[in-house]
Amino acid sequence: MRLAFEIVKSYTDVLEAQKAEEAFVATFQKKEVNDAIAEVQSKGRTFETICIEEGIVSSKSELRRLIQQGAVMNFETKEKMTDLKSREVPDRGTYKVTSRHFIKIL
Repeated sequence: MRLAFEIVKSYTDVLEAQKAEEAFVATFQKKEVNDAIAEVQSKGRTFETICIEEGIVSSKSELRRLIQQGAVMNFETKEKMTDLKSREVPDRGTYKVTSRHFIKIL
């Protein structure tokens, strides 16, 4: 952790390095949701379509692979997504796609 802090500090400044460290701790160690969550309207679109249009994944194949690996879940209920559910219009809620991307569907 200290090495990552020093690397970020060498490219930016101490303040940016502290922000990056806090974001890392919150997201990966405390499992908190990032404040900068993409909020989107479903508008009758499937989960696959939303993820592709929002730039979270580049293709349906990539999303299916992530689903098979268990990397996609409803963050509020902790329910992992199945391949069939990705083809449905999703319920409202916050979804975690990999450990870095969160999307809130309204």
